[in-house]
Amino acid sequence: MRAGGVSSIEARAFLLRGSSNEAVPTLPHEHAYVLDLGSPFGGQNRLLARGAQAGDHLCVFDRPLQQFGCELLMPGDQRLTLRNDPSWAPLIQLSPVTSTTYDLRVEGVPPLEEMLQARLYPEYGVGGAVITLTQDIDGYYGQFTLDYPALAGHIHLWVDEPSSETVPRREVIVAYSVGGNPGLNRTGGGLNRAGGGLNRTGGGLNRTGGGLNRAGGGLNRTGGAPVVSPDGQLTLVLSDELELAPGEFYAVQSMAGLPLLPPGKTPIGQAYNLVASTAVLSDPLGLSGSISVQYLGNDVLLAGAEEEELHLHHWDGSAWLVLPTLRNTTYNLASAPGRGVGVYALLAGVTVPNLEEIWPAAGTAGLTTTLAISGSAFLGPMELALVGESQVYTLPVQIVSSTQLSVTVPAEVEPGLYGLRVVNGDGGTDVLLDALALYRPAVGCFYDFFESGAGAVGPRRQLGHHRPAGRRAGDDR
Repeated sequence: MRAGGVSSIEARAFLLRGSSNEAVPTLPHEHAYVLDLGSPFGGQNRLLARGAQAGDHLCVFDRPLQQFGCELLMPGDQRLTLRNDPSWAPLIQLSPVTSTTYDLRVEGVPPLEEMLQARLYPEYGVGGAVITLTQDIDGYYGQFTLDYPALAGHIHLWVDEPSSETVPRREVIVAYSVGGNPGLNRTGGGLNRAGGGLNRTGGGLNRTGGGLNRAGGGLNRTGGAPVVSPDGQLTLVLSDELELAPGEFYAVQSMAGLPLLPPGKTPIGQAYNLVASTAVLSDPLGLSGSISVQYLGNDVLLAGAEEEELHLHHWDGSAWLVLPTLRNTTYNLASAPGRGVGVYALLAGVTVPNLEEIWPAAGTAGLTTTLAISGSAFLGPMELALVGESQVYTLPVQIVSSTQLSVTVPAEVEPGLYGLRVVNGDGGTDVLLDALALYRPAVGCFYDFFESGAGAVGPRRQLGHHRPAGRRAGDDR
């Protein structure tokens, strides 16, 4: 699939099949169904497309390598040309409004001259109508309106531009699943879905307090039962006390792209976006619970990572946060407390912070002092300590951004010269020697022997207020 190399561990393949009308499909979005083929095993450049037929479209999307492509299959086809385009990395978010209405928002796409379009394919049934997205200051948005609830399926997004086998158009497919309480109409105890869906009668299937959602073999409910991602690799166990009223939803969606990762981080497997309706967000319990992600040992090996360095991370829309992760290397399972809505990703590697400057570099002991610390690669939750000759003070630190910290030094800190040590949430550490000098309160003294007159007399400037930034550990100065 990729000349001169292999696919990444995140590469994903899909078959698009069938016709939504009598016309023979010539473009991928004209098909009626989407079939998920999974990933090439072991980072190979070969994919076994089981059940592929002439007339299907085969699509492959490889986010880390920034390549993608779709091709109409013909007898004897054995090769698929992928297009490399670093600018095509859409961040797709599907938000349930009702059981048949979903808002779609796409960010990370540069302004386009062509139309950006999308189609939703239910897990059980034919794909819905094509929608054209509208551009605003934050990206693009649109809304799907369905004839019946589609609690699991795929979203197909593409740019309406010319396409060929050698230069494929820009497009991507992501999976989603919706949980909560859709308030589906149920009669006779059965669940009836149109469009090729599931129809059980004679007492069938009757569940209350939550709808039926099958994704990757999983069953989504509320009240303590697990929420499962479309591929079955992520599991969110909600609080037993969480009760959702009819029409309250949450959704788990696989990610076609990721926000910029902290330095030194490598994604392991698929990342997921958890979104929810406004009513769910206003609940004090929200989507609290525990998150577990299954990973492949081969993915860790191909990334050149160590399992001990694997941590679940959460993106809240503005910053990444390392979650306290429990790893089961026997079952290749990573678990952590959930943080509600946002992006969850299993990342390998350690982000090492870089301390550059502290201001002010000196202060007076016995007074509360607020320090502004600049640098890079700060990753929460962080620990910060002032390290003296005989004392170490661990202080609460506020992460303003990945390049700025704020800390308040209390009046109880003894006078002395202190180094500054910071530790990222994944253990990455940096030390700045002789970073802060705290002096004893100075007694006012006069030093010009009154030669300049009474109006010029003033207190002596404390030594150190304009000293350069401290030395880094290992400096020879």
